[in-house]
Amino acid sequence: MPLASLVLLPSLLFAFQDKVDLGRVFVKGEKLEYSVNATLHEEFRAKGLDTWLPDVVDFQYGFSLSVQELKTDGIAVVRYQRPSVTQIGDDEKKTVEKVNDDLQLTLSPYNEVLEMKNLGKKTDLKGGKKDGDGFVRFTKESINNGQLGGMIGGVISELQRLSAFLGSLETSLDLNPRTTFDEVKVGDTWKRTFGYTPQKLSSGSKEKQEMQRIDYTYTYKGLTESEGQKVLRVEAVTDVKGDLAAFINGMFNVKADETGLSKIPLTFKGRIEFDLDPKTKHPLAARATSESSFAIWLTTDPLRAVQEAKTKGRSVMKLVKRTLAKTK
Repeated sequence: MPLASLVLLPSLLFAFQDKVDLGRVFVKGEKLEYSVNATLHEEFRAKGLDTWLPDVVDFQYGFSLSVQELKTDGIAVVRYQRPSVTQIGDDEKKTVEKVNDDLQLTLSPYNEVLEMKNLGKKTDLKGGKKDGDGFVRFTKESINNGQLGGMIGGVISELQRLSAFLGSLETSLDLNPRTTFDEVKVGDTWKRTFGYTPQKLSSGSKEKQEMQRIDYTYTYKGLTESEGQKVLRVEAVTDVKGDLAAFINGMFNVKADETGLSKIPLTFKGRIEFDLDPKTKHPLAARATSESSFAIWLTTDPLRAVQEAKTKGRSVMKLVKRTLAKTK
């Protein structure tokens, strides 16, 4: 066979490969049980410190999806339950946070939540440690205006949740991947929103920042082998940058000297690899990694950030058990 034919052969194989519908195939009465293990490694330093101080925290939780009813077009009514999240610090001390997630969801085959009903008492997952325990260290007392301190701390907390793939159904791995409605072939891509962060306007404005979506770009990689079984592989990546100070100053329509905020650069990179069952399209596993950072610069000190942190996250989701309802 000519060398040119050998070079073109893989491309030709992909070109003629059958397209695949990545929509999940739900079965009434089935129950899917998953485990999630996440690690967040942060390095932090404040003004006056040359050494980065490390901090590591682990998160563990389980959740389940029970299919209660099937509707048209593959839509299912499912019960989603996540009772608690266990947090493990450097000292190996475990803290169990009762989140009491008990939701009835109308779920499309492409992991889009169409309707949601709360079946139990809801407690919001904070997704990070309280001030003083090593996570969000920027407090209201860090600057004169308490409102600004609260806004900064809130955005940084959300950045940490995104880095560990924790929090709401939108920012966690639990109802992912959000697949496309169209059939796909190897190499096809689509986008889905995973959260929000201040970003520069796409219009090309030099200064103005607005709260914009964090869109993951998903790519269908095709049929492959993982842990001894055939799976459909989907990968997702994102890379965003923003300036929280520019967003806050622009929102209040004031100059940096009035808020005291010179710049607060934020960065976030994420990559997720999903393994789907070729028949049901249920996720069998997901492996996610992230890198994020922030630094707080005040106008009173242009030479050194008052606080800065670098974070690496890793999260693994696995299907632990799938059971079907007994038929009479």
